[in-house]
Amino acid sequence: MTVSDFEAISRQFLRALRSNRSQAAFSRRLGFRSNVAAKWEAGQRMPNAVDVFAHSLRLGIDLRAVLHTFAPGAFEAVGDPSEPQLAPWLNSLRGTQRLKAVSERSGLSRYSVGRFLTGHAQPRLPQFFALVEALTDRLPDLVEHWVGIEHVPLLEERYLRNRAARDALFSQPLCLAVMCLLDTTRLDRPATEQIEAMALTLEQSPAAIETCLETLSVGGVIRRDVDRFRLSGSLTVDAHSTKERERSARVYWTGLAHERAKAPAPDDLCSYNVFSIGKKDYAALQNLQREFYRGARALIAASEPTDMAGLLVVQLVSWQPPAD
Repeated sequence: MTVSDFEAISRQFLRALRSNRSQAAFSRRLGFRSNVAAKWEAGQRMPNAVDVFAHSLRLGIDLRAVLHTFAPGAFEAVGDPSEPQLAPWLNSLRGTQRLKAVSERSGLSRYSVGRFLTGHAQPRLPQFFALVEALTDRLPDLVEHWVGIEHVPLLEERYLRNRAARDALFSQPLCLAVMCLLDTTRLDRPATEQIEAMALTLEQSPAAIETCLETLSVGGVIRRDVDRFRLSGSLTVDAHSTKERERSARVYWTGLAHERAKAPAPDDLCSYNVFSIGKKDYAALQNLQREFYRGARALIAASEPTDMAGLLVVQLVSWQPPAD
């Protein structure tokens, strides 16, 4: 997305924040004497993100719930939403992503991104949205939790596709592997050959692949162009759901990795380490795993062109003897 896209998204977002109030009444509600809402929605001015946090709280929006639902692992970094620490929160989302990569994906200069991430400057709303999108690829999810995605049409279609993909991920986990394979250049071939190739690659029956394709087609995640299946657009699927559904998905993929470990392919990499450790260092080890996972996601999101798919399973298991 371009800078102008984020500006248009911001205008729709601010209109959603206003709800049924008139622009003048909304401006007064936020403590302004002038009609700033009219200027915001016309794109003549834009508030900074910290002010939007404050405005949202004044309007009764539970920002703690919004931020925790969107990114539980980064939630604590924001601190008090009434005086949010945006730089620590953005850096929690950033993980190990390089400044240059964040700049390229956001469309912002490296100088601006650096100042926002160090807290030396506060991003205006379009810049904030650009950063969230660059760092997570999940801006539609944040907007949904904040004001409701139906009020920001520019993001609604993508959100609905992502939700369909998420539902498919939990109801039929194999769908996710089918999606990833369809995103590769090697699967740009006639539909019958696509099905055969995916069945062979994933060691599944053609019928299982066809079931996944049907589920993804109904959800609008993929489409059939003439004689081949294609993704409807780029997708980053939020895998947060109920604990039961998340556990079921983890069991499925770790089980798949377990089967592959019995007969690994030449490019497979399997590492393990059985160890004893102190509780403090174990907590640090957990943080290392989170950092690695965020870095891996960033690398995957920026990879072009895609000519293969894969499965990354990272699991840390603790054994704690019972106390006397």
